[in-house]
Amino acid sequence: MSGLLWIASVLIAGCNLPQAAPPDPQAVSTMVAQTMEALASSQPAFTLAPSVMPITTLPATPTPSQGQVRGRVCYRTAAMSTLTLYFKNISTGAVIDIPVSRPQSEYDILLDPGTYEVFGWPPDYTVGVVHAGGTFQVLAGQETPGIDVCEWRYGPNEVPYPPGYAPATGSGSISGGIYGYPYGGLPNMYVVAFNQDTGQWRWVGTAIGQAWFSFDELPAGHYQIVAYDASGNAGGCMTIVFISGGSQATCDCNDWAGGYPAMPSGIP
Repeated sequence: MSGLLWIASVLIAGCNLPQAAPPDPQAVSTMVAQTMEALASSQPAFTLAPSVMPITTLPATPTPSQGQVRGRVCYRTAAMSTLTLYFKNISTGAVIDIPVSRPQSEYDILLDPGTYEVFGWPPDYTVGVVHAGGTFQVLAGQETPGIDVCEWRYGPNEVPYPPGYAPATGSGSISGGIYGYPYGGLPNMYVVAFNQDTGQWRWVGTAIGQAWFSFDELPAGHYQIVAYDASGNAGGCMTIVFISGGSQATCDCNDWAGGYPAMPSGIP
């Protein structure tokens, strides 16, 4: 019992102890400031290093080094479906070619600056085509429109051949028949061989009722064969005939639908 009384007396004495005074805000603030100052003085000074990443400058738009050329392309006949156009730099001799085919009726191409001529050939090199305006100028960064390739001409003297192609040489012969004459009995006829490569022509005559013809010693090349009566009515072979040195070819004049060249003057 005496122990319990002693514990109780201790607890009562503790409750009567004086209470601690609340902290002074000004003193707390001063203490914090002094602590931060002490910490700062104990750390080495430092500064932020500048960025070492390189600055990338976007390249300016380059000045175009080529010019654009465009125009129409014309096919000589309805049966012609493919051409190759050749653009030749007059100064350097360099040739750039592009193929065109139906239904394409226009072209455009980028070329280095310079003076050019353009010409074209079908795959069989029967007849060539050029730009009627002759040479033209290509300027860097500019457009050159209206370079139409529509002037059909004959032969190497008017239309250049492309690099790597050489016309055939030597001579050969062409013979054939004259059939289906629609204007009555077969009269005497004038058969003309038109050289598609040179523009030259040669003719032979036939007797009344004679249904055959023959050309000997024709220069190698491509030929259109057409038979005319005295009135100029024409019938021809339906295809272009090619002969090389020493060769013999045949074709029959049996197409009277028209569309052939007029009979050359001076016959007979």
